[in-house]
Amino acid sequence: MTSADSEPSFPLEPAPKIVLLVAHGSRNPLAAVEHAQLCEKVQAQSNAAQPQPSAGLEPQLIQVRPAYLELAEPSIEDAIAIAVSQGALRIRLLPHFLNSGNHVTRDLPEAVAEAELKHPGVSIELVEHLGADAGLVALLTTRVLAD
Repeated sequence: MTSADSEPSFPLEPAPKIVLLVAHGSRNPLAAVEHAQLCEKVQAQSNAAQPQPSAGLEPQLIQVRPAYLELAEPSIEDAIAIAVSQGALRIRLLPHFLNSGNHVTRDLPEAVAEAELKHPGVSIELVEHLGADAGLVALLTTRVLAD
């Protein structure tokens, strides 16, 4: 077998772009259903809003998946492991938290640090929690001013 024979005759798909929308988790199963629905909506809007790639290239679809700090599945650790097993080389964690409590300042960074040790070569990025976003003030202001 030559080296040309060992190479696939089709283009390799790029590694998926995985975003984990991390919620606290709840014993109430409705919370997980709502969180999964939110992930689906964010994924659909994110993919629709992407700029069109140059000719001949397919857009890289973004997958927005749920993950939970505690009380629900999949855990952050499991969600990261699943993404890595599916070829993800870059994973972003978006904390669905409003304030800088212990979960945001301690638990989430610790979970990311542990995941980085388990998955060398994979970029695992923790972005700011929702409460830090100025858009939240605009949303709340809209709700305050609503009739």
